[in-house]
Amino acid sequence: MTDPRALDNGRAAVATVRALLNSIEEFPPVREDDRGEVVNFHFTVEGPTPHVHAQVFVPTERFAVYFAYPEPVAPERRAMVAVFTVMANDETLIGGYQFTPSTGRLRFKCSMDFTGTPLAEVLVRNALLDAMDTIELFDGALSAVLDDELAPDMAVAAALGAEQE
Repeated sequence: MTDPRALDNGRAAVATVRALLNSIEEFPPVREDDRGEVVNFHFTVEGPTPHVHAQVFVPTERFAVYFAYPEPVAPERRAMVAVFTVMANDETLIGGYQFTPSTGRLRFKCSMDFTGTPLAEVLVRNALLDAMDTIELFDGALSAVLDDELAPDMAVAAALGAEQE
């Protein structure tokens, strides 16, 4: 049986996420899909990962946001992109790349556990911004791997070197 306090906290988190996403002028209208235990928010942003999917897992008090790349990785580049994602993830503190080699699907995920505490708007905003910053940091490096211009280790090193300059 689910704890009623967890349900209340999860539903409060849904309201927080809804209010924040609808208040950001740069986002087009947000589409909400309430499935009871999971509430999904879909919207688009400019940049390399235009499709964004945020979720609140109500009874388990979890929040996740996924920034999806629009096109699957070409089959001939999947092995190198898999290596790149492992190496890039080793350098991230919050969030990480998720790659499915069989389909070429690539996305960046950032999530948090807010069990027993209200999900503050600033935490949701920070999760979105941290994910976007990391995607931006590695964007050129990922493109270089996709275009077979750099090996994954060199691409990640270049991204990290550029960040420190």
